[in-house]
Amino acid sequence: MRSLFTPAMAACLSTVLSTASANDPIVVSSKIDTEGSVLGELIIQTLERNGIPTEDRLQLGGSCVVRSALQAGEVDLYPEYTGNGAFFFDMTDSPVWNSAENVVNRRLALAIV
Repeated sequence: MRSLFTPAMAACLSTVLSTASANDPIVVSSKIDTEGSVLGELIIQTLERNGIPTEDRLQLGGSCVVRSALQAGEVDLYPEYTGNGAFFFDMTDSPVWNSAENVVNRRLALAIV
């Protein structure tokens, strides 16, 4: 799975970084759970270690709150479970969600990396 994570993370960061101006901080958010907060903190530390300014909006709320903030442009990225794409796009019966590689490819196609 690590081999799938690296391209997905690279695609996500390149998309976020290409749309931000050099002085704008990357707004990193997470759901209100501990796991999301830890992953969000790792993202913030990685960005800052590489000289990229960030704004911490961790523990913003549940899935709907954080996803709405992302869609509204209030946050730039947040960690999400890969399988949640099936729920966001009402595709829980699709066989694409049965394979990790297919899931990553489908999420990239839906632009929800």
